[in-house]
Formats: sequence, structure tokens, C-alpha cells
Amino acid sequence: MTEQDVLIERRGPIGTITLNRPARRNAVRYEGWRALAAAVGELGGDPAIRAVILRGAGEEAFSAGADITEFPTFRSDRESGARYHDAVAGALAALGASPTPVIALIHGHCIGGGCELAVACDLRLADEAARFAIPSTRRGIILGVGELRALRELVGLGAAKDIVLTGRTLDAAEALRIGLVNQVVPRAELHATALALAERIAANIPLAVAATKDLLGRIARDEEAEAIEAAHAVYAAQAYASEEYHEQVRAFIEKRPGGGK
Repeated sequence: MTEQDVLIERRGPIGTITLNRPARRNAVRYEGWRALAAAVGELGGDPAIRAVILRGAGEEAFSAGADITEFPTFRSDRESGARYHDAVAGALAALGASPTPVIALIHGHCIGGGCELAVACDLRLADEAARFAIPSTRRGIILGVGELRALRELVGLGAAKDIVLTGRTLDAAEALRIGLVNQVVPRAELHATALALAERIAANIPLAVAATKDLLGRIARDEEAEAIEAAHAVYAAQAYASEEYHEQVRAFIEKRPGGGK
């Protein structure tokens, strides 16, 4: 892997991570999964960044998934397969753990591990030509428990079984219908739509955004109600003690800009 496999860009409060292997439809190498996890962690830990866009370079693909040409070396037996799984799981976990929301900007192919990356993001925007599939069963690969859980949470058990057991390809319209993506727009409008969404998120209070994302994740993972309530209490105390909260209340009462709509 070169350092250019994963690119990071900062523009104001918006960060962009680009999977940069367009000649391979942005297929991710073993080290690329680790680099992606690091990139997500870097932007998620940057207080100046309030929203992140994840995209693929070139015109053909968001990502074709894992680079299968590496499998004879990196996924050849149980031990190497476990190491590879840990690298993939680390990237997906980083997306889930990031306090900063991540938007997947999807064009063209979104296949296998690429689709798993999209599922792990907080929101997914696709163009009309996007195509989705997770052909793991066709490759003889057992999808990780975390990936299966995330897919089921997003589209429901029936649709998740359909996607994984058949390995078939879904078009953008079907992906929208089952909830795999949040919005489908013409390709020419995709980047502007994702940027507008990121800016809308970035305009909100970071503490409230991060806390809400974390609580929704805990709920989706079916954590104990007491643990979720305890986390909520901590976040609420932090929010009420923050100057940003009190300034928003004052601005609303005084009808100043920034007081909400």
C-alpha cells in the first residue's frame, strides 16, 4: 500500500476521506483497511471537523470491496483470515465509534466490503446508477457478526437474508425502497447534496450530535436499558453545563440568528 490509497481532505468543518484506487474500482487492500480506520479516527478526533464524507475516487465505483487478488496471501487459512477479518472489522468499528457523523457518497459499484463500509456509515447518498451487492456466500466467505448485525439493523432481517444469501445485485431504486440508502439523486447532484447534508450536520452542536449518535448505536445494539439511561444522564449533564446550550437558548429567546428555526 502507498500512503495515497486513502486520502484525507479538510475544508472548513467538513472532512472528506477518499478511497483512492480508481484503477481497481477502489478495492481495498489489507493495509488499506487499517489506513481507513486511522483516517476515520483522525478526523473523528479533530474538534474542527463536524461531519465527514466517505467517497471513492474516479467515475466507476464507491468501492468494489476487498482486493481479492490479495487473498492468497492475506486470507489463505484460518489464522490469516482472522487477521484480515480484524483489519476489516477495525475499519467498520471506527466508523461506528466516530463521534463525528460519516456520510457515504456512493456512485457506481458498491460491492462486498464496499457495501459493508456504506452500511457502517451514518447516512448514505447514492446516484441513480449505483449498484449494491454483498456476494460473500458466492465467494465462500462467512460475513462477520458485526457486519451481519449492522445490515439487519439497517434493512431488516428479511432483506438482509435476501442480500447475503443470494448475493444478488440491487439497483439504486431498490436500495432506497428497503432503506439501504437514505436518498438517491442524479450523479451531477450527488456531491452537492452530500456537502449540503454535511454542512447541515456541521451547523449543529457537536456534543449533541455525538451523544445522539452514540445513544442510537447503543439502542441498536440492544444494550441494557439501565446502561443506556446512565449514558444519557452523563450526556445530558454535559449538555446543560455547556455554554453552547445556554447561548442557543438565549439566541432563541432574543430572536437572534442561531436560535433555531
